[in-house]
Amino acid sequence: MRTTTERRQDLYGYAAEVVGTSASPAVKQTRAERLTAWAADTCPQRATRRLLPSRWRLIGVERHPPVEFLGFHAVRATWRMANRSTRPPLRDDVCVNADRAAAQASRAMTEPPADIPALPAESSLDRLVSLLEPLRRVIQPKVYGVEHLPTDGSLLVGNHTIYGLLDVPFMMAEIWKHRRLAVRGLGEHAHYAVPIWRELLTMGGMVRGTREHVRALMRERQTILVFPGGAREVNKRRDQQYQLLWRERIGFARLAIEHGYPIVPFAAVGAAEMPDVIVDQNTPIYGQFARVYEKLMGFPTPPIVRGVGATAIPRPERLYFWFGEPINTRRFGSSFEDTSAARALRDEVKRAILVGIQFLRDERDQDPNRALLTRLRRHGN
Repeated sequence: MRTTTERRQDLYGYAAEVVGTSASPAVKQTRAERLTAWAADTCPQRATRRLLPSRWRLIGVERHPPVEFLGFHAVRATWRMANRSTRPPLRDDVCVNADRAAAQASRAMTEPPADIPALPAESSLDRLVSLLEPLRRVIQPKVYGVEHLPTDGSLLVGNHTIYGLLDVPFMMAEIWKHRRLAVRGLGEHAHYAVPIWRELLTMGGMVRGTREHVRALMRERQTILVFPGGAREVNKRRDQQYQLLWRERIGFARLAIEHGYPIVPFAAVGAAEMPDVIVDQNTPIYGQFARVYEKLMGFPTPPIVRGVGATAIPRPERLYFWFGEPINTRRFGSSFEDTSAARALRDEVKRAILVGIQFLRDERDQDPNRALLTRLRRHGN
């Protein structure tokens, strides 16, 4: 079978697209078989290999490779067949995907299977969202840019507010209500030390935040939520409202580049005003205890807050969420091991989030329905 240059270009695009898309196992298998059959027919074959089935000709001794690995071999077969006149322009846009797929396939075959909880059923998510509905009528979250979320998977990266759980459930509920996208949050290891708490988080779709789990979720093209600030942003001091305390964390950027995964920057405003911090790490005596605690436990102590009256019950402030346009990580190619590339992507995401935070604060200042009584009167009418 001889392939024209035009036909070869079509096959390049098709092969690269297959490696980067998600579907059911049956569809993946059909795609992989179609690609490997084409590659087996078009690749130069040694006489001894012609006697073997098409899969074995390409894969060699690996007789039962995963479907993703079959797709990778088919992509590699396309650019290997390009002649000298067409190879240079084709390598730039195809071989990057092939190299990225090679790294992913290699890890998939060497890493132990990721133990990821099943995605909650739609009916379960509907029930969880309905439980928040009474509070939602009071909080009345305001959402901007939710249409920017891709339907075939993205990495949501944003700012963590004090205590973390005052606004995240509402944000995930708004995404589900507006887009029917289930969000897989990445949880700190400390969450999984508390028996009942970890079961509740798992019911909502949370996954332990390890590289292996993130890679598995990205291979399945799921919507993933990560807060690079982690516990440090959750336990902010009084003077750290809406600051991003990421230090030098670039792991999320490396993984996004490795998988060519789009990053959606998001911002959240409102939860920081629900409580007032009255004791934090800067407070004498408590601050000394907090420093010793952090050295021993590895994460900071939570601040002591006051909410409604003299209690710690959060005030029902209105919540605001902003989602920016997806950031294309494929332009970094296969340079996920390049620290400078990961830092550049991290800084780009960070700038976008800070812009989103300022946008929401400006919108909140101009919101005529920010006050609780105004919201309730408007809802009653």
